[in-house]
Order: sequence, then C-alpha cells, then structure tokens
Amino acid sequence: MAAPLRRLSLIALLLLATALRVVGLDNFPTPQGATPPGLEHDEVAHWLFNRDILAGHHAIYFAEAYGHEALYHYAQAGFGALVGDHALGLRLPSAYLGVLLVAVGYALGRRLFGEGVGWWSAAFLAVLFWPVFYSRLGLRAIALPVVAGLSAVAWWRAFAGGQGSGGAEAIIKPSTDPLPIPLPKGEGVLSPSLWEGLGEGAAEVPLPIPLPEGEGGLSPAPLLPRSSATLLLLASGALAGLSLHTYMAGRAVPIFYALYTAYLALFHRPAFRARWRGVALFWLALAAVALPLVVFLLANPDAEARVSEVDAPLRALLAGDPRPVLANAAAIAAGFGLRGDPLWRQGIAGRPVFDPVLGLLFYAGVVLCLWRWREPRHAFVLLWLAASVIPSLVTVDAPSTIRMINALPLLLPLPLLALAAIEHRLQTRLGPSVKRKTPRLIHFGPQLSTLWTTLSTDLLTTLTHGLLLLLLLYHAWATVDGLWRVWPANDEVQFVWQAALTEAGAFLDAAAEAGPVAIGGWTPATMDPPTMELTLRRDDLALGFFDPTNSLLLPNPAGGAARLLRPAILPLAPELAALTGPWTTLPEGAAPGRQFALYRYETLPAIRPAVAADADFGGEVRFLGYDPGPGCAAAEAPCTLVTYWRVLAPTGEPRRFFLHLAGPDGTPLAQDDRLGAPAEYWRAGDVVVQLLTLPYTDGELRLGVYDPGDGTRLLTAGGRDYLVLP
Repeated sequence: MAAPLRRLSLIALLLLATALRVVGLDNFPTPQGATPPGLEHDEVAHWLFNRDILAGHHAIYFAEAYGHEALYHYAQAGFGALVGDHALGLRLPSAYLGVLLVAVGYALGRRLFGEGVGWWSAAFLAVLFWPVFYSRLGLRAIALPVVAGLSAVAWWRAFAGGQGSGGAEAIIKPSTDPLPIPLPKGEGVLSPSLWEGLGEGAAEVPLPIPLPEGEGGLSPAPLLPRSSATLLLLASGALAGLSLHTYMAGRAVPIFYALYTAYLALFHRPAFRARWRGVALFWLALAAVALPLVVFLLANPDAEARVSEVDAPLRALLAGDPRPVLANAAAIAAGFGLRGDPLWRQGIAGRPVFDPVLGLLFYAGVVLCLWRWREPRHAFVLLWLAASVIPSLVTVDAPSTIRMINALPLLLPLPLLALAAIEHRLQTRLGPSVKRKTPRLIHFGPQLSTLWTTLSTDLLTTLTHGLLLLLLLYHAWATVDGLWRVWPANDEVQFVWQAALTEAGAFLDAAAEAGPVAIGGWTPATMDPPTMELTLRRDDLALGFFDPTNSLLLPNPAGGAARLLRPAILPLAPELAALTGPWTTLPEGAAPGRQFALYRYETLPAIRPAVAADADFGGEVRFLGYDPGPGCAAAEAPCTLVTYWRVLAPTGEPRRFFLHLAGPDGTPLAQDDRLGAPAEYWRAGDVVVQLLTLPYTDGELRLGVYDPGDGTRLLTAGGRDYLVLP
C-alpha cells in the first residue's frame, strides 16, 4: 500500500474508532436507546474520587469503593476540570484511550509482523465490540492495554531494527525451525499483498541474516545504537510499572516480562547478551515506578476488598484444588469463539469475542504460534496472551473481559497470522497445479507463461482481503447493533446503569417546577445522591432519598408542591403504597419507555397511626406512633411495625432508628437498626415512614434514635435514650 494511501486509511480508521466511541456519550437527558442507558455505580464512584482529587485529596491508591488504582483518576479529574462535571467529562478519557489503543495495536502489529498485520489489527480494534464497549464507560480498565501496549512497543523497538516495518529483528536471530506452511518457490507464485513483511517472517528457510561475532544477528534494517535501545528499555520499564497503577489486572504485566526475559535468556542468548544492560535498567525502572503502590498495599492489606471477593479459584488452587482454575481455563478458551463473558454488565452476556470465522482463525493462530515458539515475536504474542488471561483465570466469572482486557493490543495478530499462513499454503499448492494445466501455447511467450498463475494468485489475495473486509463490516454492524439496541435494552443493564434514576434526573431537569423532591432508589445512603447530583443540571431542587422497600420520605411541600419519584421496577412496600394512594400518579405509560413512577402532592397527609405517640428525640425528630403489622399479634411470628416520624430541626448528621426486644434484665434479644431515608437530606416538616421488623415481640419493645458514627443516642424530653412501646 502506497504511503499516502496508507496514511489516509489510518486516519479513516481513527475517525471511525472515534465516532464509535463518542457518539451519544453525553446521554443526558437520556434519549431512547442511549448507551450506556445511565450511570453505573462504579462510574459514580470514579466521579467522587475525581472530585476529591480536585479538592486536594491525593493518594497513590484509593482504598474506598473496594480499592482503586489512582492513575486513571488523575487523568479523569483533569478532563472533568476542563470540560465540566457531567457524563461526557467522565467518559471522554476512556474514549480517547480507546482511540489510542487502535494506534497502539497498529504499531505493535506493524513492528512485529509487518504493515498488513498492523493495519488490519487497527481496523478490527476500531470496530470490535470488546474495545469499543470499554471505551464508552467512565471506568479505569481501558487504560491498562494502552499503557502496557506502549510499553510493549518500546520494548520491541529496542530489539528491532531502525525501520522494522517488516517485522525483522535487529539482534534477535530468527528460528531455523520450519513453519508448517512453507513459502512457495518459483517466479510468479507470490504476489505483493497487504501481508507485506509477513512473508519473510513465515518463510520455511530462515532469512539470510548473518550473525556477527558476539553481537547477535543483524537485519536489513539498521541496528539501533545501544544508547537508544537502553533509553527505549528504560521507557518500556517505566510504562510497565505505570500499568500497575491503572487497573488490578495490570499485575500480570510484570509476569509477562519476567517470562519473556527468561525466554530470551534461555533461547536467544546473543540477543539477551547484547541488551542485558538495557533489560536490567528496564526492571529497575519498573520496580521504581511500581514501588509506591507495592509499599502501600503491603502496609494496607485490607485496602483491596474486591480482590478477596473474587479470588476463590486462586485460594482453591493454593489449597491444592486445581478444578476451579481448570474450569476457568476452559471457559477462557471458549470465550474467544464459542461462549463469552457471562455478565451483562461487561457486555452482551455469552457473546464471544469473535464471530465463528475469526474465532477459528484465532485458535489456528494460537496453534501456529505454538509451532513457532522459538521465533521471538511469536513467543512474544503467546506469552502476552497467556499473562493477560491470568487475572480471569484465578478469579470468578470467567471469562471476564474486563480482567483480561490487556490481551487487546496483541489479540488480532493471532487470527491474521493464521489467515496469512492459509493464503501462503493455498498459493503454494495452487500455483504449480495451475501452471501444469496451462495450455502449451502460452509458453511461447515468457510474459504469457506466468499470466494465469499470477492472476490466480492475485485473485486469492483479493479474496483473502475481501473476506477480512466482510468480517470487518460484520463486526462494525454487530457492535453498533449490540451497543445501541441489544445491550441497553437488557433489564440487568437497565438496573446496573441506574437507567431509572438518570432518566428521572433528565425529567426533573426539563420540568419547570421546583420544590422538594424525594427520590426512591436502591442505595439512598451511598450512591443515589451523587448519581442525581451528577445527572442534574440545576441546583434549585431540595432532594431527599429513601429506599421504597422499607421506608418512605414525604417532603414538606412548604406551600407549594412536592414530588416523589421511584424506579418503575422498584415498587413501594405494601404498607407504604397505601399512603400514596390518594395522590396523582403519573402512569408509567405516559411517556414511551418511562423508567420511573411519579407522585405529586400539595398537602401532607394526616398521620393517624393505630398506636399514637408524641416523643421528641433530641429536638431533631418526633416519634408520632406506629401501626402494628399482621404478624405482631402472634408471639412466634415476625412482627413489622410501620413507624411514623416528623422532622423538627435536622442537623445534617447521620442518624439511625433502632427497635430492640429486651429481656427481663434489659439484654437485647432481637433488634432492627436501620433508616432507609438518610437523615443527611431531611428538611424541617418532612415526614419519615420506616418499617422495623422483629422475629417476635414477646418482651419489652424499645425504640430510639442514635448516631451510627459513634453510637450516641438522642435523648427524649424525659432524659431517657429510648422509648418503651405499648
């Protein structure tokens, strides 16, 4: 391919990759079919980290939210400071990294196996569902293959010749082991194609590369000066160390380099001796960059809560039971062409990485690289893939696309190598057979003698690349269809990405009405408030939050109107639904695909509990009484009390209600401590309805309010820290 055409085609690929990664990325207000359909908890957690960074809270590792490496957060915080606090600012870093991954894939493929492999690797990375999906999420995982891939580019550049477009190594001696696909001999059999540079590397007979005494081999490309190679290895080491600061799965990167260093030392000693100083500096740079993280984790072993939740296969292996790891290995092997990641939150559940054709070529490419394991670049790809799947191999839910995301930079050369090998084999068999069948007449002219053979070979090359183009178009369509139709419509995806809350936020943004609003959700004490804060583009709404399954927050309308919103798939508890009956409810079908139910009222209902009370706790909240549930009449049945509270003077501090069943000596026999409507968002005049449940009520019922931070109880007007219920 001519250089100008190649540059234009690469620009087109990058533009295509950019479009697939940024179109609809800022999806608030949420349109129909948006992808992602809302904000996922981890994305919101990332935003909270970024906000803390901008507020001056800096760390090498953030232990909150199950533990987070810090590098991506600093980049994300910078983007947020530039473009604003919204979904686009949250996700743009991933989109840019996703486009950069396409360029990294091109550079690695070109360096290792030639221009054709590099170009097609970039093309498939631009459209494949796996990289596009993680490039559209505001999550840190996509940073790993980019940083680690850049490390691989620098490493291989240090060992390769000055130009290296054909994949020939400068100081690494090619293997003398023949490929199972020998290249044909004879004029007119092989035509130049987009596999430029691959043919030499796949030759049955090794390239005529002389090996000078004590220096290793030289390729037709100029040998890099030792100083330049050393600087490249230093950069590679620093990037490899930096990859540990991107995502948990980055800890497999040093494993890869350890294996490949050992491989060179054992099987390519001249090359290793020629660069051993640079390799030593590589490891020093890696250790220096990784050391702060290692020191922190060793000093804070509990910081990685997520690791202990998912490492059951590893613990089983260490205990002498390899079965979970072996089962994971089978699942990972199947994940590339048979059955993929089982979790909808990580893509379309069960869809493999490749279509059946590319899947078969992928497996063939693995076999081909195994056959050519003495060839350094084939070993490089194999070991990279093996190390990249380790995080999924030793954890649950294999094959996990997010935990083996580092396979992406060198994923595509495997099927491409297999396809190129098949093309070469067919050329080998096709050319001589066709030539024998050529009429004797055409041998009178030397140009005619190879005409049919050349045409047949060119046709085969055209068909090969035509097949790749069809596969590319298919994957582009499958990605668009999957991301904009199949994936966002799934109920689990709608739930995980909080589609109801983000759509409710868009509704509130568009509505002219102000006033207090109570938001029902699954995590009112933790993630619901920042989700709404990130979603809303206005600050004139007084927001409260509650868990509809066990609580209800009724905001004080204060002379205007108040509204309640809850996800349509999250119904109110039956005891609470009765309280909202008189109010106007916006039917779920009022807008196509509406994800939430809306209640509106102008006057708080009169609270008339079955058992009335009037107890003031600390001047903050007044207990109004309770309704006993049907189970409360039987001593052995679970008893649920519907308790009613009016907010007097909220302090904004966290609070929790308690209901204790005390024995004769005052010892608690059973208890229910909870508050599904966080006190941090209370306003004076609000009414809180809280369900409290005990397994039985044969004893003294004690009710009160306390601070969950230090356990301090609020006192009644009589100076007691609890109220005995009749």
